Order: sequence, then structure tokens, then C-alpha cells
Amino acid sequence: MTPVAAYYRPDHEPLPRLEQEALAACRGRVLDAGAGGGRHSLELQRAGVEVHAVDCNREPVAVMRER
Repeated sequence: MTPVAAYYRPDHEPLPRLEQEALAACRGRVLDAGAGGGRHSLELQRAGVEVHAVDCNREPVAVMRER
């Protein structure tokens, strides 16, 4: 089994600037394909953006559900 840490960056660890800029540009409804542990989706939800996160791997999907 892959360690959970491989699928997400902890919330206390800041996102890189480029990722922050990309998330700030999101508007409307967003599909986070290949979401991993869902960190980007969580950031978008906190900003009030409607986001649907998907991943084909069961392990990170379980992490997203927990988060």
C-alpha cells in the first residue's frame, strides 16, 4: 500500500506560488481530474468554488473522503 503522505501535501505546508496562481484563476464549476488527496479541491472549496474531485486510484480517493 502506498503511504498516505504520497497523495497529499499537508494543509500547514503552503502551496507553491504557481499552484496558488492557478487556483486563484478558477471560476465557475471545476473538475479536479487526478485529484490525488484533494488538496487543490479543498483550497477551491474554501474559496467558495464548486469543485468535483476524481481520481482513478482508490487510495487517494479514500484520503479525499476522509478530508
